[in-house]
Amino acid sequence: MRVSRHLMAVFAGWTVLAAAGFVWAEEPSTADRPVCFWDFDGTLDDRAGKTADALAAREGQTRFVDASQLPGVIGKAVALGVQTGDAEYLVASLSKEVAPGPNYTIEAWVYPTELSAWNRLALRWAAAPNYAYHLALHQGVVSLCHNQSDGQYVFAEGGRVAAKRWHHLAAVARRNDRQPSESVLTVYLDGRVAGTAPFDGTIKDQATEDLGIGDSAGAPSAAS
Repeated sequence: MRVSRHLMAVFAGWTVLAAAGFVWAEEPSTADRPVCFWDFDGTLDDRAGKTADALAAREGQTRFVDASQLPGVIGKAVALGVQTGDAEYLVASLSKEVAPGPNYTIEAWVYPTELSAWNRLALRWAAAPNYAYHLALHQGVVSLCHNQSDGQYVFAEGGRVAAKRWHHLAAVARRNDRQPSESVLTVYLDGRVAGTAPFDGTIKDQATEDLGIGDSAGAPSAAS
């Protein structure tokens, strides 16, 4: 099975956001407005209304669930690799919105039915060395890996999720324009800071790598 298997997820907004979805904010002036926004309420369409970054299912069919199947769902959620025939991951074609610079925020509500060494969540992470970033669960720990322009990987990790429970995750890259060497990566779990790490204020440009949710678009994990 893929490392993303048994991940059932609905991705939702937090704080200033009232609806559900992933959030990317590349410029400080737009930090309160999502540029990519998927609520998975019966559709894979991007609700942000800026660029139509529609997702496409890979390795199976899209299946949505509601509160009768998974308590806590408002509207519907997408199931990834939970049962035979489910899509294993989703892909959005490359656009400026899915390929942010060194200022970005990614948020998600997730319900992992099973935890493994790596549960991949959101990533632009192809075959080496074509890495930009990934948000994942690493043995149940929230993990943001960010690749600097010099090729050095920086990890911000912390907190621990439980299987078969809803959790809110957020990963933030904050570039310090005045002092780039004082830029900070931060991961949050259920509204609390779970881990931080300094980075140099850069991100490695991966001009051809699409966005993957649940696995890598360009280099998905091997099935077994």
